[in-house]
Amino acid sequence: METIALACSPEQLTALQRAAGYVSLTGTVKLLGALALLVGIVYVFWGAIEMLLEWTGFIEVAIWVSAVGLVVLSYFIEEWQIFALLPGSALIAGAAMYTARLRKITVNPRTARALLALIWGVIALFFGSPAVGFLSVGALMVSMGFMIAKTPLCTAIGFENDSVIAPATAQSVFLLLGYTALKVAGLAGVLFVFEPGIFWLASLVSMIGVLILASKWYETAGNVSLLMNLCAAALYFGAILAGNYFDIGALAVMGTVFLILYASEKILEIPASSAIGVGAKIIMLGGFLMFAWNIMQTNPTLQRIMAG
Repeated sequence: METIALACSPEQLTALQRAAGYVSLTGTVKLLGALALLVGIVYVFWGAIEMLLEWTGFIEVAIWVSAVGLVVLSYFIEEWQIFALLPGSALIAGAAMYTARLRKITVNPRTARALLALIWGVIALFFGSPAVGFLSVGALMVSMGFMIAKTPLCTAIGFENDSVIAPATAQSVFLLLGYTALKVAGLAGVLFVFEPGIFWLASLVSMIGVLILASKWYETAGNVSLLMNLCAAALYFGAILAGNYFDIGALAVMGTVFLILYASEKILEIPASSAIGVGAKIIMLGGFLMFAWNIMQTNPTLQRIMAG
């Protein structure tokens, strides 16, 4: 009898035929061995990861390496620099906080924030990054006592306590005026990286501070209150004029917003005890807000900023 042998290459086998080839003693042993190796490797790696996570020193090193590594990496990827530089810079703050807690290092919070502002400032200048410069100015404002607190159904923007309002306001005003003068004179140079932070954050802190100090409900002597109201009006009108004349949109917007808030507060400060008096105040406030809305609609600088 003639025996016919059929043979085919592995490429000609279907998936089902290949699987059927393992349905044998040797195939089963091979499959179980491979599966055991895979499961064992997974368990070893998982155990190693758990051990590393339990070792707080490793976490500390990992955070610092990640932070510094991202900053260094951003030097070599100019096109995508911001995607490494900004997270790396922000992670420096997290790494510093973790190290301080882990090693029980006690540092004055304002000193720590000022140091962070300095570090971010150096990074911003080195890389020419306005985004990191914004972080630097933000840290500087917080080191002065400015704060933004978030609680359920409430967001508070202001200062840590009464004692820091006046000095923080004065410092932010000087910073705002100083940089504005440099920009107008064309002398800002490499300091341009701090421009967004100064025109948005320093103006926010200075204008909020002046608004508080000029308020009827803030406890100040009569002469001081009058002086602060004059300063508030000068600051807000000055910001609007400078912003429009020198095409500094952020100044124009911030000045307009706080001038509206300031004028609205002055209307509400008018004494009124009767229902008619309260109603008259509300009518005055509504009329003023409609007038302000009309001005904002016709201001080209504000329109450009709000549109873009």
